[in-house]
Amino acid sequence: MKSTTAQIPLTYAPERLTILLGLFYLWLFMVLDRPQDFFPQLQAVRPALILGCLLVLFFLPQNPAAALKSVLTGRQSRLYVCLLAVMVLGIPFSRYPSRSFHAVFIEQSSNMLLFFFLYALIDSVAKLKRVLFLAVVSAGLYSAFCLARGTFVDERLFFGDMFDPNDLSFFVLSFLPFGCLFLTGESRLRRLLSAGALVSGILLIIYSGSRGGFIAFAVVCGLMAFSKNRSITRSARRILLLAGIPCILFMLLGTGTSRYSTILNPEGDYNYFDETGRLAIWERGIDLMASNPVTGVGVGCFDEAIGEERKAAGLLPKWQAAHNAFIQIGAETGILGLVLFTAMILNALIGFARVKKAAAVDLIRIAEMGFIGLIGQVASITFLSQAYSPYWVFYMVLPFVLLRLSAHEKPEVQPCS
Repeated sequence: MKSTTAQIPLTYAPERLTILLGLFYLWLFMVLDRPQDFFPQLQAVRPALILGCLLVLFFLPQNPAAALKSVLTGRQSRLYVCLLAVMVLGIPFSRYPSRSFHAVFIEQSSNMLLFFFLYALIDSVAKLKRVLFLAVVSAGLYSAFCLARGTFVDERLFFGDMFDPNDLSFFVLSFLPFGCLFLTGESRLRRLLSAGALVSGILLIIYSGSRGGFIAFAVVCGLMAFSKNRSITRSARRILLLAGIPCILFMLLGTGTSRYSTILNPEGDYNYFDETGRLAIWERGIDLMASNPVTGVGVGCFDEAIGEERKAAGLLPKWQAAHNAFIQIGAETGILGLVLFTAMILNALIGFARVKKAAAVDLIRIAEMGFIGLIGQVASITFLSQAYSPYWVFYMVLPFVLLRLSAHEKPEVQPCS
């Protein structure tokens, strides 16, 4: 990832800049935490849409051309623009052009704003830590509400209509590693909130019954336990251990153990052998990619395309999700879309690695957890249809922000407790 020392010129009065940042933090909370899921009264108000519009309106007096030019100086942002262009170019050739148009220009609009504003407005380590703490608390609150209000169906915890249990696990896992940043060296309130978010998040992952989520969680835990980094101090490891023991006991004594047993004993799992299982879906998804290599079947059209393929093969015309983000985006946008998607992930990992070698201590710690979190996210999306998730976009822009900040931060030397 190419770093840049260019700064986006924010010439607002201090009062206006404070309002703009406040709007961004509130909008980010709505996008990441989705309080409308557990407060249905908010759904009619469309808080994320309204706040997003206000955010754009408050930013417009600033020179938007200069800001956009500054954002586009990075390789990662250019890759993202190319990916969006591939999505747009595929609309006329989509199985359902109206569906793809809505998916690209309406559903992806919040992701575009997230990428742009996270880079444009976060110009200091203090602001970035506020964003990460907000993400950690958001995931913790959502987990707590799910645990309190969710219902168990077939040994799996369900909550609301937005996320299924697998998606819940993916959402929580995306921000779980950043909670470790606030376990030490912060105020008592931040430490308590972060520890609570870790405990509720781990419990939600276990109770979700998501085998892919559990595998990704194990990968994250392994990396945090055995990798050498400054984010996991001895005291933080003890806190994680104290939080992890009761969670493991809940898993062993509570729900979901029969599902997890199929990870090592797959013979009885329909996903391996049934014609509607995931292996069969992945095979059909690869066939879709091979038969539509240039434009794909259209963004948001994988489920319908699979149903049509099943019908053409004389099978029950059942709509099915890809359950693999790489197959999903490859089938929907073609081979070029898959290449760009994968390149962005690799570029983000390289960016995190670069920051770990040449930046101030705070940025190093964030990069360490970002690297681990992105590895866990990749492990998770291998089993989920999350190619267009805002949580994925968050990780794609974060190292871009870190590299820009690292060019203006003096390295620090601090002992690791």
